[in-house]
Amino acid sequence: MRWFLVCVLGFIRLYLDGLKVLLYQIFNKSFRLPDLPKQSGKVAIVTGGTRGMGYEISRHLVNLDMHVVIAGNEEEEGQAAVKSIQEEFGQGKERVSQFCLGVVEGCVVGVSINEYVPLRNKDLLEMVLPDEILHLSQSCHLHMTYPLSVFLSQELVSDLLAAFDARKAGKMEFMFLDLASLTSVRLFVQIYKAKGLPLHVLVNNAGVMLVPERKTEDGFELHFGLNYLGHFLLTNLLLDVLRESGKPGKCSRIVIMSSATHYGGRLTLNDLQGRVHIGYCSQALQRLAQGHRGYNMQKGYSSHAAYAQSKLALVLFSYQLQKQLCASGEPLTVNAVDPGMVDTPLYDNLCSPALMLKRPVAKLLFRTPAEGASTAVYASAASELEGVGGLYLYNGRKTESSALSYDERLQTELWNDSCALVGLQKS
Repeated sequence: MRWFLVCVLGFIRLYLDGLKVLLYQIFNKSFRLPDLPKQSGKVAIVTGGTRGMGYEISRHLVNLDMHVVIAGNEEEEGQAAVKSIQEEFGQGKERVSQFCLGVVEGCVVGVSINEYVPLRNKDLLEMVLPDEILHLSQSCHLHMTYPLSVFLSQELVSDLLAAFDARKAGKMEFMFLDLASLTSVRLFVQIYKAKGLPLHVLVNNAGVMLVPERKTEDGFELHFGLNYLGHFLLTNLLLDVLRESGKPGKCSRIVIMSSATHYGGRLTLNDLQGRVHIGYCSQALQRLAQGHRGYNMQKGYSSHAAYAQSKLALVLFSYQLQKQLCASGEPLTVNAVDPGMVDTPLYDNLCSPALMLKRPVAKLLFRTPAEGASTAVYASAASELEGVGGLYLYNGRKTESSALSYDERLQTELWNDSCALVGLQKS
């Protein structure tokens, strides 16, 4: 019975927040992405894009013709993710079909198209040549209603290739980034800038949850250091590229993944690099929690409170950064996103009884990674959000975040303290 009390009663506040989200998901349909405009020529960075929601976000953005850089700390997993998405959208494959567009004075006029595209050649040709095609078989053998002149054939080739280019997916690549290391963050930014690429969308998605007490390379509590401080430094170091890439009417965008757990989050500004206490628990519950792997009662540590604190910090950060950008008139917006309760590997660190309970519940009630990613994709590309920032988005719509997240004094103090912790000048 003791282990049951440890796993449930000690976390009642945060689990109640989770229950509210589950109840909402039971009685409300998951947000479905509307048709989004193509993002040709734009570049996005997605942290933690190798699995779960980050992978799905990357897939969607590539399909919108963005050049997507997946940033993660597992090289093999990252390259596998890139390969998987490339194969899905036909990048890196060659299977060329030859199309004869007519014979003029004994010369064959034709065009070659790679078949591995989201839209089949058959559909593409029927769209571009609706009146000239008498019959088009599955093998893409083209029968014309009349011989084409050389001039008309050349125009047809141009139109066909333009239609093909408009429907191909964007590029993909992987870059190493360890958000638990400020040195790695700085090196990532240095290498990225050396590529000379613009940056139109930054999706701060990577994170850890309910990990037993650990420190980052720089001595910060892991949840706070990786989920928040790593992204705080990354975003600030990339602001100049984001500013240069945006323009009025086509703002660059920063999307910050938070969580409903931020509603139960608390911040201790004088101990941001120390331990996270379970101050919301009674002394009796604290005694019951002794010995649980997510708690270190001798040091007063709670992995649940640590995760909630990091997610609250991300919302505070998004609001403060948006205020600064508005004040300076920058063509750049920031929005925080709540994906809901999503079935991802983040829950693997639950205590055993809770993990056993979570598995059947997740299959029935949790959202899939693709569903969880939809609001972040929407924030990254939706026309109706052009120039709109400072929102907390849940299920595709603006939602109120916690009362604490709107505390402007706390926003400012967290910003200043964070600058000091990562070695940036206060702005």
